[in-house]
Amino acid sequence: KAKSEVVTTETSHKEDETHKIAVAIYDETDEQTNLFKDYYKNYLEQAFNVEFIYSSALQSQEAVNNFISEARKQGCEGVISYANYDLEQSVKACGDDLYYVVGSASFDEDTFNKLKSNKQFLGITGPSTEEETNAGAKMIESLAGESGSAKKYLLLTGGSNKENFMHISRTQGMLQTLASNYGFELSTPVEDVSKIQELTLVGKSKDGGEVYVCPGYYYNKTDLVKTALEQTKADVVASTIAVSMLQDVIADQEKAQNSDIQVGTVDCFGDSNQEMFAKKDMFGNSSLNFVAGKCEAMAAPSFIAMYNAITGHADTVKDNGNAYSLNQDFWYASSLGDYKALRMKATNIYQNVYTTDDLMKNMSVYTDTANFDTFKKLVEGLDSEKEA
Repeated sequence: KAKSEVVTTETSHKEDETHKIAVAIYDETDEQTNLFKDYYKNYLEQAFNVEFIYSSALQSQEAVNNFISEARKQGCEGVISYANYDLEQSVKACGDDLYYVVGSASFDEDTFNKLKSNKQFLGITGPSTEEETNAGAKMIESLAGESGSAKKYLLLTGGSNKENFMHISRTQGMLQTLASNYGFELSTPVEDVSKIQELTLVGKSKDGGEVYVCPGYYYNKTDLVKTALEQTKADVVASTIAVSMLQDVIADQEKAQNSDIQVGTVDCFGDSNQEMFAKKDMFGNSSLNFVAGKCEAMAAPSFIAMYNAITGHADTVKDNGNAYSLNQDFWYASSLGDYKALRMKATNIYQNVYTTDDLMKNMSVYTDTANFDTFKKLVEGLDSEKEA
């Protein structure tokens, strides 16, 4: 375990004290969530005097509130959340005795500004709205290929119909790119994508291309996508969420229409996507062709913030006394080689994009010069191009 070397201000931290931190997760089977969970368990918990208490699947704000209450009873000092619904309610549930930080997500600016002065709310780390939109745009550009204006696109938009801010932004990026780069005329304005409640044809091109929006979470109901593929006979499937559970559905449709389907996702750099990149379809092409995703190391900033706060140094990560909102860009891969190279940077503990020294230099119990500016530089400097 790391030892406190420098402490220059009054702190509640005792060198051998184990701090309990609650981690709220929205889906125990979600690979991205489990990547973060493994990072906490296999790396952070081994390096620092912390114990993480994990929730079961939290599918509603009420469930989040109940978990926060239970975390308090178990002696936790703060909550790192990957189950984000109503941010205001979550912060309120923490009261005056628990710190709260968003692990990795995006929220609209108005919601954040309303809460940023709350002393228990530490901040948000995640892709900016621009980056969420950019992920959708890059996915279309990568999958469209030649004659992109003549293809049929099936956009799987996840929680866009449930006001999921991230999924809406990704979908808007896809639609904007199809309109601007490939000549699609949209019958539904991109601003109204959240109003689409079922499979809908939203645009056509002069070259015969079509674009469909299909909202909904298909984790336990892949028939939703099966039906959409049968109806659209899509050449491209671009999803705002994970697609690993759709492999058989897509393969069956490729066989039925006797043509290749290009597949992309905004997800994470986990095992499932690597396996899809490696797996060949009936045409000899990869089963997955594009990923915009998060890696394990992106879980580090929320821990740094929480550790500072529960050891008496919340000001270290405060932005002029307010909660922080810091951006981390997605990592991108369109081949198995690129994907494996990026994963190596995220999973190599000793030569990682965030080393143990990087973390400790931003914790006031270890480094007396730690401050918000160095923390911001660390967070926003996480770059897929950085040498590990």
